[in-house]
Amino acid sequence: MIKISGEYLIFIDKSHEAKVIKKINEFEDSLELFIKTNNEVEAHHELHELLKFIARNGKFLKIRGLQVADVVLPPKDVTFEELKELWQLRSRQKE
Repeated sequence: MIKISGEYLIFIDKSHEAKVIKKINEFEDSLELFIKTNNEVEAHHELHELLKFIARNGKFLKIRGLQVADVVLPPKDVTFEELKELWQLRSRQKE
């Protein structure tokens, strides 16, 4: 399950799981570069592309109460400053 923060819960079928995980990892790698170079435009472009990719490869579910997700992604209207904060939190979790 993937949750788009504050918006959607998306079920990813096992047949699409590997390519979705690969795309999320590619986004994380790109985001690191965009944050280091302060490239807000490309960061938002890549996030929008990732969210569209996930939507094409998943099934939207109704959110009922608390739902557990394997991955939580920011919504498309996240600010660049919020992306930076999320990246810093993610980087600390990996340490």
